[in-house]
Amino acid sequence: MSADMQRIPDTTLPVEVPRPQQIPIMPPRLKARLEFYKAELPPWYPVFDRIFVYPLENEDEKTASGLYIPKVTNKEVGVGVGFIVAAGPRALEQLYAHGMGLGDIVLTARLSPWERKFIGRKSKEPHTVLVLRASEIVGSIDLLDAYEKQDMWLEMKPNGRVNLADRHSARESINPPDADTDPDAV
Repeated sequence: MSADMQRIPDTTLPVEVPRPQQIPIMPPRLKARLEFYKAELPPWYPVFDRIFVYPLENEDEKTASGLYIPKVTNKEVGVGVGFIVAAGPRALEQLYAHGMGLGDIVLTARLSPWERKFIGRKSKEPHTVLVLRASEIVGSIDLLDAYEKQDMWLEMKPNGRVNLADRHSARESINPPDADTDPDAV
């Protein structure tokens, strides 16, 4: 080191970088649904914005006049129902941003999913998953339940942006009024 270049002491404080939050691959809701429906996870994992949905069998639908519509006809014109068993990183971002997660029962867009069959590692029985994009989920039964129980709600920010809020989130949020305590709530 030359005489004209002096060493400057390091006076910066160490910066603590927050650790990213780990997302469980097997949340309790997914584990319970896999056990209840005797389903298994596929032997591969989705990437990007892909989602694997385990289809649920629909029973024959009875019309108001008492006629039964068989499953085959229902499948051609209806919406698919199933629960999410796996999602790629981009899909998980979209799902969590809209209040859904692994294990949620969802409705899929008509004619959108591809079917993939596989043999279960434990049961050695054939299983089927639907492969679709996150944007092809059109609704969630579990999300509706959360809205009805007021565990989740939508908030409009002053800038006009709408965000999803829940009672369990770490960020500050205004709780919706309780109908039991506030007579003007409803």
